[in-house]
Amino acid sequence: MNAYRPTLSPSPDMSQIQTESPLAPPDVPPTVWEMVSRAIVLMLVVAAGFYILGAMASMNLNPVIVTAFLVNELPSLLKYQIYSIIKAFQEYDLLTMLGSLAFLMIIGSAVSLIVLEVIIYAVQCRSLSKAWKRTSLYRIIFGEQSERTDLYLYLYYCFSLDRFVIAALGILGPFFIYGLLVNGGSLNLAVNLPHFVQFLLYILLADFLAYWFHRIAHTTTALWELHKFHHSATSMNFITAHRNHPLEVAMQLPLRAIPIIALGPSVEEYLLYTALHHFVILLQHSNFNFSFGWLDHVFVSPRFHLVHHSSKPVHFDQNYGVVFSFWDDIFRSRYKGDDFDPEYGVTDNYFNNKGFVSDINVPFAKFGKALISKRKIS
Repeated sequence: MNAYRPTLSPSPDMSQIQTESPLAPPDVPPTVWEMVSRAIVLMLVVAAGFYILGAMASMNLNPVIVTAFLVNELPSLLKYQIYSIIKAFQEYDLLTMLGSLAFLMIIGSAVSLIVLEVIIYAVQCRSLSKAWKRTSLYRIIFGEQSERTDLYLYLYYCFSLDRFVIAALGILGPFFIYGLLVNGGSLNLAVNLPHFVQFLLYILLADFLAYWFHRIAHTTTALWELHKFHHSATSMNFITAHRNHPLEVAMQLPLRAIPIIALGPSVEEYLLYTALHHFVILLQHSNFNFSFGWLDHVFVSPRFHLVHHSSKPVHFDQNYGVVFSFWDDIFRSRYKGDDFDPEYGVTDNYFNNKGFVSDINVPFAKFGKALISKRKIS
């Protein structure tokens, strides 16, 4: 199943793709089993949310201790959540943030990609003026609504505004991740292995989970309604990597904590992986459209990922890898064709028309509706 596969028109030559969304067919009432299973999933999600909140408040990962804490301190816990939201606003300091390592890492990666783009395009075009017009920065400055949306989301994460969404949702946030690192809240499952092997296992586990979240985001209707926002970009530039719906990003944070809890990397290792991961995903979205040769079977190259962003039916359901591409070989989702000329966007692209606020709000409604209704996916 692919949530953005278009249906073909009934014309004799079958050459036209309908602009109607594949989610357009009338809702089909869910069966009793589907309603029960969805209720169970929602209960598990809520339970996980309470566990995470309890772990944050009690500074303990033991489920028994966290459960006892929740039972005894639920009123206080709700107050703590409200306090966390207020604290997020009170502690936000723009000047401090501008000097933070996270901000410098995001800006540094962007600047390095701009320089790399100019060099590569200058060699290809043999003209700085032509090279400049092919860069991401040029498209961001002189682009249309799609590029402006990329810029708004880039600034949103660049200035750490996502902390307010995370605090409001009451789920696992960056500060808890750092708390785990600093306080040693880890199972240390690989403690007897060499340190380098532990770090390698941490990277592999983190990317393995990222692969499956990404794949599930494409193959389940509800999550696709959020992830579609990322694929609605009609052109690619390096900050398209940050074009992610805030709710989808918040939902991924607990997943990112699992490798930390299991393997316990140091703060330095976590920052190193985060920096490398950030640079890699920027490069993937930079519209370079080149491969790494045989290394394409190890790492995700720009060409590998640009195919994933293509709206051509031949490219659907493939190339889900985030950093390592061999997951797509193992789980048989690698594109093996020879068409590497992608067309960007999604079927029935209702984004980029009514402004940024509308583009952010619509996925919320569609996500909620998809959770409680059964729809046919072409």
